Amino acid sequence: MRCKRLTKYAFLIVLAAACSRETKTPPSEAPATVTTAPTSTTAAGTPRYEDAVRWFRTTPGFHFVIEEAGVRAEGEMARSTVGAEEVRVTVNGEEWSAKTSAQGVVWKRAGKEVPPPDWGNRLFQRVTVAFDPEKSEGQAELAGPRHYRFTDANSAAVHNVGVNDAGQIETITIGNTVSMTLSRQQ
Repeated sequence: MRCKRLTKYAFLIVLAAACSRETKTPPSEAPATVTTAPTSTTAAGTPRYEDAVRWFRTTPGFHFVIEEAGVRAEGEMARSTVGAEEVRVTVNGEEWSAKTSAQGVVWKRAGKEVPPPDWGNRLFQRVTVAFDPEKSEGQAELAGPRHYRFTDANSAAVHNVGVNDAGQIETITIGNTVSMTLSRQQ
């Protein structure tokens, strides 16, 4: 019983010491508020690359056409919230759907749950995750009006990203292996 009391008091002393080290923010310093600002632009009115990536991470959806590893897929990506994405796609005349769930990404064909196709998980990631790799150049460089270019520091693949006037990604190419076109949902 004595050991329990000592443990209890030791915990309270440690807790009091930890709390006493906290520093309060003076009333004149309000906490930072995150707001959605209009898309900022660079020279010649080109939307910033960083804003386009942010759009891709949070957009409620888009229509896409992607070609990678001999697979051509066309479909729609819908996002009710970040982390709750759903993809409907047609590949070789076959319709598929995939949706995030507590168990991970669940694939369906004809309304029935099925194992993902060989290309499935890679495609799902391409259209739902804003993969923004470390760049050899340090950051994406403006290579022309609404066109950014950079080299992936890990794979050495050259990325080209086209951005529309609204600050939304329209095209992505990665070397000669990946080509993706995005447009407003149909």
